[in-house]
Amino acid sequence: SVVEDGCILLWSLGYNGDSAVLERMEGVFCADAILAGMKGHPGDSGVQKFGCGALHTLSCHSESMRRTMIENRGVEIVTRAIGGREDEDRGPLVEMGLCALTSLLLPERSDDTSIATNKTHVTVATVDIEVILVVMNAMIRYPIKTVQKHGCKIYRLLSRNRENVHLMRDTMRPSSRSTHGVSSGTRISTVWDALVRAEQLFPKDCAKSANQVLDILDK
Repeated sequence: SVVEDGCILLWSLGYNGDSAVLERMEGVFCADAILAGMKGHPGDSGVQKFGCGALHTLSCHSESMRRTMIENRGVEIVTRAIGGREDEDRGPLVEMGLCALTSLLLPERSDDTSIATNKTHVTVATVDIEVILVVMNAMIRYPIKTVQKHGCKIYRLLSRNRENVHLMRDTMRPSSRSTHGVSSGTRISTVWDALVRAEQLFPKDCAKSANQVLDILDK
């Protein structure tokens, strides 16, 4: 479709990161156009996938466009795109959606190193419980590295806010950190379980973020 092609074009322009091009894009409401396209075509997986991709690449290179996305309910729109229907192969869409959600949730002017080492004092916004659950369900349904890595990173970001921590704890049944892992036959139903499994599946990519959040949830 024309809307999907437009999202693909904006995604690729953001991916290339040409500063002159991005500066011109900021003045022509590109972020608004992407969000409008995603809102207007909720059942079109191509629009949702490449819309998320465009939001991710553009927000990584332009703080101005990222703020516009956030102010125009970008987190909510991306969250709905990730959730979607369960009767189709949505793996690539979910991957792009989690990448976009990570970019939108990053505190302004923060870098990945400061987030990873907990040295930044910038507070992450409080999110709706739907964000917590959609990320959890994505990690449950798609045991692939990109989904698990970004799911852990999102929870690590959200854990910088006490209200978000309370929401994550609301998904947890009584358990103990002394329980080693999740058996293959265990139904994963909490943020805790999803983080533990991510750590088991991809220790190199997920262990650090997952353990930071588990430590906070265990306090």
